[in-house]
Amino acid sequence: DILFAEQNSCTSPQVLICEAEYSELEKIAINIKNAFNNLPDKYKKKSITMFEASNIIKVRSEYALGDHKKVIVSEGNEWTILIDKDFKLEEPVKSRTIFIKSCSNLQEVVKLITPKIQTIGYAFKDNEKLIRLSKELNLKGVSRIVPLGQMNYYDTPWDGKFLLTRLVNFNSLKIPIEIK
Repeated sequence: DILFAEQNSCTSPQVLICEAEYSELEKIAINIKNAFNNLPDKYKKKSITMFEASNIIKVRSEYALGDHKKVIVSEGNEWTILIDKDFKLEEPVKSRTIFIKSCSNLQEVVKLITPKIQTIGYAFKDNEKLIRLSKELNLKGVSRIVPLGQMNYYDTPWDGKFLLTRLVNFNSLKIPIEIK
């Protein structure tokens, strides 16, 4: 999900929120680091723009110097993993940059949701918990809640609408009823 379109898609994950202790986040980050490092050559990043590089360097510096923040990075600008205790959604850096946050209960995520959030990826063991959370996320405007690894599968409905409704113009004619 992170690799697709270098996170420029509205379906790309920017923040990973785990129901875990803050101390456990580094283990999760190491797993992501290993996945990045073991990508086949066809998925290796070829180049980045100066704008992307400056955004990456800026956020890496902030995390390297910040209290209760950790940064795990590639040798170059291929990928960046940022961990901190501040429970909030971050502004996207894109270019294979992921923020990792923790919370004690994933229901806390609902209060972070804004109308800008269209897609949420999940990894749950408890389906009942997933359904409860999904209902609240849908009420906040989230259109798609899908398993991790499927965030960029384009299916219907898309953005909460069926494709057909965008291709068809619905018309009506109302004829007055004759009252006798």
